[in-house]
Amino acid sequence: MAAESQRSWRLEIAGYLFLGGAGAGWAIAGAVLDWAGYRLPLQAGPAPFGVHLVAFCALGGPVITALGALLLVFHLGRNRRLAYTAGRNPRTSWLARGFWLLSAFIAVGCTQLAIAALAPTWADDHQTTWRALEAATVTLAAGTAVYTGLLLRSMAYIAAWRPWVLTAVFVASALSGGVAALVAGAGVAAALGIAAEEAVELATAAGGLDAALLVIEAVLLAAYLGTLLRGGSAGAASARLLLRGRWWPAFWIVVLGIGLVAPLSVDLVPQADGWSGLVGAALVVLAGGFVLRLLVLSVGSKDEPPLRRLSEWRAAARAAQPGALPRAATSRAGV
Repeated sequence: MAAESQRSWRLEIAGYLFLGGAGAGWAIAGAVLDWAGYRLPLQAGPAPFGVHLVAFCALGGPVITALGALLLVFHLGRNRRLAYTAGRNPRTSWLARGFWLLSAFIAVGCTQLAIAALAPTWADDHQTTWRALEAATVTLAAGTAVYTGLLLRSMAYIAAWRPWVLTAVFVASALSGGVAALVAGAGVAAALGIAAEEAVELATAAGGLDAALLVIEAVLLAAYLGTLLRGGSAGAASARLLLRGRWWPAFWIVVLGIGLVAPLSVDLVPQADGWSGLVGAALVVLAGGFVLRLLVLSVGSKDEPPLRRLSEWRAAARAAQPGALPRAATSRAGV
């Protein structure tokens, strides 16, 4: 029996997974670099710009995660019952767990963003509380990044989504995309003349971090494809679609070439202008991360639909009965 490609989750869910993961990675990278001391001097500009550089560049993570959640709401809007029950039964439903996890991350992260924008000196005056708030944001962001991979793995009948290594790929991609978003934010700060030297310093530091994450992502992606090729027929077919089938141009050119190799080469080469090359590399990392998720969804195949074996057993039992008519014939006869 040929594997059947799933068609329910495509562009909207790819956007949801991408924005959710990148927003989580953005928040994590911003907090880590804030802890490392990358700051914007308070006198550099009026509120909301007179804040920590990392706060200005990185606290947008929960906002883009919220935009991703809107894509999920739009997708679920086609099924009112599913939308109504999205937040119920978190003990058994990954959709419900994700609903509450993303809601908590967005709420805490946006609180942090509001404080940075409306009370730029508050973080310095209340260091302990600010650090605790950052730690809560990082914890929820890490859970959100992991969830984006576990949601797919919970679909037990999609062979391409079952390997545990796919969750690791999505986490690495989320962190890489988050760092890339932070670099882009630093570029915006430099372009606006907001602590340009500190912005360049941040972009350079984040670029080095992103280079390491891109290498890790590439290794995990190779492990994921190897797992599919060594697995069942449906998983191997999904891997072949990426490597030499219908989706090979998008995979080899966009995901690997543009999304991984090109930005890695830029991150490892010193930039004469300080930051513009790093910002360009960051943008293609983000593009590659989105296309990666879209491709993983596109090659998902149903290799063992629910109750398929039971249906086959019943069909065989009917066929074995003496004088049994084919099911189509009995239906036409009104039986």
